[in-house]
Amino acid sequence: MRLWEQSLNDDSVHVLGNGRMCVYEHGPSVMQLFGPPYSSPTMLEAPFALPECFTNIVSQRHPGTAVWEHKGTPVTAGSLVMRDLVDSELPCFCRTVHSTEGFSVPLRFPAASTVRDNSSSYTDRGCRSAVLALAVPGAYVYGRYPSNSWHYLQVLCQGSASLQFDTDVDGWKLVLEPGEGRVMVVGAPGYPDMVEAVEAALATGIETMEARTVLWWQRFTARRRDVSGTLSADLPLRRQLLEAVDSTAVLIKAQQAVEGGVLAGYNYHLGYVRDQYGVSRCLLRLGCWPEARAILSFYWQVWQRHGMIRNAQGMGMDGLFHVHENDRVEITGYLIVQAFDYLAETGDAAFIGEILPMLLWAFDAQTQQLVDGMLPFNGDETYVAGGILPRTALNDGSAEATLLYVTGGEALVKWLSNSGYAYTKSIDVAAMRCVLGHTRTQFHERFIAENQLLTNNPNRRLGVEMPRFRHGVCEACFSRGDSEITSFGWTERTETGRYVCPLCRDRSPLESPSDKTYVLQSVSLVPTYIGSSLVSESLLKSTVEGLVKTFLRTGTLPSRPDGERTVGYDYGLLLYNAVRLGVPGAQPLYEATLNLVDSAGAWVEYYDRGLPANTRCRPWESGINLEALLEFAYAW
Repeated sequence: MRLWEQSLNDDSVHVLGNGRMCVYEHGPSVMQLFGPPYSSPTMLEAPFALPECFTNIVSQRHPGTAVWEHKGTPVTAGSLVMRDLVDSELPCFCRTVHSTEGFSVPLRFPAASTVRDNSSSYTDRGCRSAVLALAVPGAYVYGRYPSNSWHYLQVLCQGSASLQFDTDVDGWKLVLEPGEGRVMVVGAPGYPDMVEAVEAALATGIETMEARTVLWWQRFTARRRDVSGTLSADLPLRRQLLEAVDSTAVLIKAQQAVEGGVLAGYNYHLGYVRDQYGVSRCLLRLGCWPEARAILSFYWQVWQRHGMIRNAQGMGMDGLFHVHENDRVEITGYLIVQAFDYLAETGDAAFIGEILPMLLWAFDAQTQQLVDGMLPFNGDETYVAGGILPRTALNDGSAEATLLYVTGGEALVKWLSNSGYAYTKSIDVAAMRCVLGHTRTQFHERFIAENQLLTNNPNRRLGVEMPRFRHGVCEACFSRGDSEITSFGWTERTETGRYVCPLCRDRSPLESPSDKTYVLQSVSLVPTYIGSSLVSESLLKSTVEGLVKTFLRTGTLPSRPDGERTVGYDYGLLLYNAVRLGVPGAQPLYEATLNLVDSAGAWVEYYDRGLPANTRCRPWESGINLEALLEFAYAW
């Protein structure tokens, strides 16, 4: 059971969702409410300000569910209890409030172009007041990505709850008088769908919706693998680990759209390929096979419609893509490795045969980017986005992308050779095997030096003309911190080999990319995690021994030796490596990784000097770290 307490200035975030409507909350404050679909603009925010008659709010998730209860601590005799959930069947957020004191909460409709009082439509259906919000096509899903559909949001109040327009702030507020108040928020991408959902919600009632939602979550929890029955009774922090299993499973499930893709957190209303690899690994470890298969099915549906997969794609918003630099590498490698992870766990060969055209495309997309046995970096790799590896290195050889290519490609070739599917006879498996063998042979020379796995190799740029245009981050805007200029979009290569946006093209040129090589622990820990045999076990073990010793001595784990930032999944990757390779010192790392879990039961995108940074409630980091914790626990 996780607790959020306002008096601690806790910044943790939790999520409620049913695959259609998603709600992120900071304690009792609604940070974002959106959907359906999950790739939609944020339609409602409700920042909660504690009434003077209460000193604190404690928020608590009911185990096995995404139902949250918020309780106020009164100054004098009195009580405040709020229960929040997203109905399991309808795109409907429900809040029930029991309070002995009156208070109000401001409502904001960020994407709405129109907000109107339409209480007259629902007063004869038991509603005290109602407000309709409408967002037209073009409202931003997030960042600069526009929605291509309308979005409707209906807010309904019953009992002691009502909606009032506050002329002082020119906005709406939710007024809660003493007694029981009920609030329902229904969303839809079409007006008929919204009306039907509203009528169904009113006919069902909050009490029934809560009962069936709790049952829905309990069924999901019941079909998860029984972790508690396999853990030793003397396992350190055993109770905390079981809580982390429950909270991580719920936060992943709540952020998985009905289309199968999983949100990357409240900042990113799209399905990111790399992020969902760690999520899939965690789901497979927890025995959630349908959810793991659904992620691959999501890619398969996108690929069938568009013939490609990009860095991230819209869920329920067809044709919406987040295009980064070099999208034909790394994420395509993860895609193939993910498919064969799924096969190894489930034995579902028929599904692999079904999605084979997409896997072959992913292999070919990478092969076309090979230069001297090396693939480049994807531009949205976590350590690139986090400033740990400079963006100037994107066209260098990438050890991680090349590892993924060979590891996934060899699994694909093996399956093609043994599958017996008649249509695989037309595939030139021998040519695939040849290029993989050549890349494998070159890997040691390209990426291993002084008994270290290099993150990058600048030599990939030698003798090869880099593309004139690419879609991604403007290096001039990024380096100058110029927020007034569009920093993401089409860029063009300058005379010095740097990529800048059109508005920076005539500015003073940036210096040429350096030929510096980096050794990032994020990359050094990947081979063991994905089961690659390209790096010797002795090298991997010596690397992990050094990292663990440094951690035990300093208590820190910077992703770059001279840095202070840690990628949020590096704790889990190091722990996973330590257990798999038999490196001493895993227990303190296990305890440190588990103690990073925030009050909502999640890990975050980065840690700066051990403190949470950037996006909370992250499925990717949470999934990887939890799998590593279980790896340790099963070996205990």
